[in-house]
Amino acid sequence: MEKSADPSSNIVYKMTPKNIDDPEDANSSTKADESDLQEVEEVNESLDELTRALDFFEQRTDDIIAQLRVLLDSNREIRQQIAQDKEKETIAALAAANISSKAGSNDADENTNVAE
Repeated sequence: MEKSADPSSNIVYKMTPKNIDDPEDANSSTKADESDLQEVEEVNESLDELTRALDFFEQRTDDIIAQLRVLLDSNREIRQQIAQDKEKETIAALAAANISSKAGSNDADENTNVAE
């Protein structure tokens, strides 16, 4: 510690230069730096967790979309098959009705010919 006297008075001032390399100041600075680094590390870990959660939900969404597309394609194929089956049934029913009407018409013609 240095002492300095004011030449105009008998007062003695204690003058100590601020030592940047003072262990107390260095410790408090280091503690602050460590605290900041720890806080940054915690934020990074939280961000990593959020990123993993978002990746999980993105993958799950992609899987659901793929399953929905498969279901949609399957549904489309089933509807087309049902439409084709109905069309075949309609054609078969019309053919049967046509055969029936021809048979009835032939019977009527035969009855007419027999009566003459």
